[in-house]
Amino acid sequence: MAEEKISLQCNSCGKKFRLRHPSKDIPEDRLLCPDCGGRLVFAARDSERIALEDYLLTGPVALLYWDLPLPAETMEGFWKRQGYAVRRFTSREELRRWLRFLIPQVLLYGTENPQVVAQCEEFLQN
Repeated sequence: MAEEKISLQCNSCGKKFRLRHPSKDIPEDRLLCPDCGGRLVFAARDSERIALEDYLLTGPVALLYWDLPLPAETMEGFWKRQGYAVRRFTSREELRRWLRFLIPQVLLYGTENPQVVAQCEEFLQN
């Protein structure tokens, strides 16, 4: 059976590494850069980079789209106090990437643009 090769990159120094063991066998807190101590993330294009801790989320998740002029920290803080891991998305494509590996319990829209909501909801229906 061929082993899956998983490439990781340090989010601090940028060095690339390859896992020798499946990521599920390595505790999340041990996936640190051996050179600088930065957090290792799955190597991808910058626009698609998702931290390894996001792949290992357990518990309820809230996805948040926010483009209002007000800061989103109040909304994020509220949901975090309720026990949710809050992750942001900025486009329908980014929402698609999140939905490839997790099912959110809550989807939040902080926008005055009804087209954004309609596009995301249409994507969810298909």
